[in-house]
Amino acid sequence: MIRYTCLAGVGVFVSLSFQSVAQTQSPLDALYACSEIESDSERLACYDGAVGRTKEAETAGEFRTITRQE
Repeated sequence: MIRYTCLAGVGVFVSLSFQSVAQTQSPLDALYACSEIESDSERLACYDGAVGRTKEAETAGEFRTITRQE
């Protein structure tokens, strides 16, 4: 019985781990979403916010832009 309880606990942990990875979005996803906004002022506000968050993520080391040479 203890073995099955441990296996069930491990299964739940692994399942939650995969869900958190699947929900992780690229900072670029917010930029791409802005392109679908029709209103110019709302789209600009969206881009301004998304660029700010992308810059913060890059500064924090969560995001890195690389070139083909790298």
